[in-house]
Amino acid sequence: MSYCINPQCQHPQNSPGQKTCKSCGASLRLKDRYRIVRILGESANSRTFLAVDEDKPSKPQCTIKQFMGSPENVDSGTGEIDCYKHII
Repeated sequence: MSYCINPQCQHPQNSPGQKTCKSCGASLRLKDRYRIVRILGESANSRTFLAVDEDKPSKPQCTIKQFMGSPENVDSGTGEIDCYKHII
């Protein structure tokens, strides 16, 4: 499965082979490299996802944390992304 990280997406779950979200049209690859598999947790100002690094032959898993900021503090309006690369 691939998961859309657009906070406004109504139906974020997608089939593994899809490149764009069937609900909102957002790309399902972060930085054209990381495929989000599922949400691990969320709080009032952030969400944490399980992801796969599709750029590496071994396709290691990693976590990605999306920080939700106010629109005036975030360039894209959808949050800042930090990737913590470690195998789960």
